[in-house]
Amino acid sequence: MSVSRTADDIKVNIEVPYLSQTNNKYEPYSACNITCTAMCLKKFGIAGDGSEAQLEDQLYNKALVTGWNRFSPQGIKSLIESYGLTDRLNINAGTHDIYKSLDEGRPVIIHGFFTDPGHIIVIKGHTEKGHFVVHDPYGDLIANGWYYDINNSTEPHRGENLIYSKWLIGAACGSWSSGEAKVWYQTINHSELMAIENMWIHSVGL
Repeated sequence: MSVSRTADDIKVNIEVPYLSQTNNKYEPYSACNITCTAMCLKKFGIAGDGSEAQLEDQLYNKALVTGWNRFSPQGIKSLIESYGLTDRLNINAGTHDIYKSLDEGRPVIIHGFFTDPGHIIVIKGHTEKGHFVVHDPYGDLIANGWYYDINNSTEPHRGENLIYSKWLIGAACGSWSSGEAKVWYQTINHSELMAIENMWIHSVGL
């Protein structure tokens, strides 16, 4: 079990369907962006146009056709809002912005250096002690070794409803590289966590 796990009560847990990126039709190992987008769209009842079996594969094609960069915050925002939802994109966010969004019933898509090139997950809730309930489309990050227990065909839901600590989210999402994140995770304290103002988050809702 990862050291990112904590034992306290869940305070907020928004109902969001879980999707794994590893079974996507197109470029599954770089599809965290559209997979997280699809999770949040499905939370609000959006299924897409049926052009592909999976909504995330529809989003992949839509990004190609429109020219929206699915690797950029603005590209993800454009995809979300093209379906009639609102995306309160904040590229100078802190953990307080995440809690505020969750308390309003709005799931959060967030970028962090959970992997060397960077990775995107959905935050769907938080605990009484401020740790986060997440859907990680790639699998389960084992934070004490900083490696993934990756989703596969027999276990496609390893990344569903995980608890990632506020220290992990702070270090991974407040750093500028995976190397920095791995080091900072070992030492990050409360004042440093509260001072973070460089996360980029999508607060998704109606």
